[in-house]
Amino acid sequence: MGTMKWPTIILLVVATVALVFLAMLCVDVASVDGACIEQALAVPWRDIPTSDTELVQASRWAYSLGIFQGYGDGTFGVHQPMLRRQVALVAGRANLTPAPWLTGYAAASRSDVAAGIPGLTWLETRWNESVTRSQVLRLMYRARYGLGPEAGTAQRLEEWVAETQDSWGLPGEPRLAGYAGLFVQLSRQYNVPVWLALGQCWYESGWGSTGLSIAHNCLFGVKDTTGKWGRIKGTVNGFADYVNLEECIKAYYRLMNGVYRGYIDAKDWQGLIEKYAPSSENSVNAYVTTLMVVCFECEYRDIK
Repeated sequence: MGTMKWPTIILLVVATVALVFLAMLCVDVASVDGACIEQALAVPWRDIPTSDTELVQASRWAYSLGIFQGYGDGTFGVHQPMLRRQVALVAGRANLTPAPWLTGYAAASRSDVAAGIPGLTWLETRWNESVTRSQVLRLMYRARYGLGPEAGTAQRLEEWVAETQDSWGLPGEPRLAGYAGLFVQLSRQYNVPVWLALGQCWYESGWGSTGLSIAHNCLFGVKDTTGKWGRIKGTVNGFADYVNLEECIKAYYRLMNGVYRGYIDAKDWQGLIEKYAPSSENSVNAYVTTLMVVCFECEYRDIK
């Protein structure tokens, strides 16, 4: 919010193009086949199969938070087995609590992981087999975001994010990639419409492709010099520089659930934007129009 602006040329060209493509996408999205979406799903490691949407999402999530590291040749090691101590290490990074005995250099079996990290969602058993890196990655991701309808919503949002750089004229790759599940989870937790979060993130930073969002984890243009809403490293021109993107997204939802709760409950989107980004600093009408277009697109794509 406030005065954070995209570079002048990008603001004049991309903002216009983005709104046009948002409207056009309602018609054109039906012609986008699965192969196009598959190709668009960039992955951090080259051996992650782009046809496996869950594994693509999981790899983006794990890479962005440093939960897993790949090999020097740019691969993840999809089918490589893991040691017990390696499983415990990545579980700790994912904020899970492995059993104290899940240590040492022995190969970890599926039963070891099931017993050592309770609450994981297994779709197959075969408990005596060694567990692979991709299997553990899936389990960590499911523990974070779950399965079922919510995971389906996150998957549809992830695919949408993957399309935007090529189809919507963004100047760079959107940093929202890999965070769809977090948006859906927090929208449910705080009762904040996911389209509102996506719309504000689009207007403020092009989904993390412009301005301070690139180097300073400032997706929503939040001015927070004290870290009231989330942990910050410092500030840049008054805007919060959050410790990572996950903290930035969480801070936004906390802010909405606090200062802006009344506006959301009343569905007063105009009033919300007038407070968040006043007309002295932004075009309120353009901002609200962007929100409504994103809202419509979320309805169209069944992202609710």
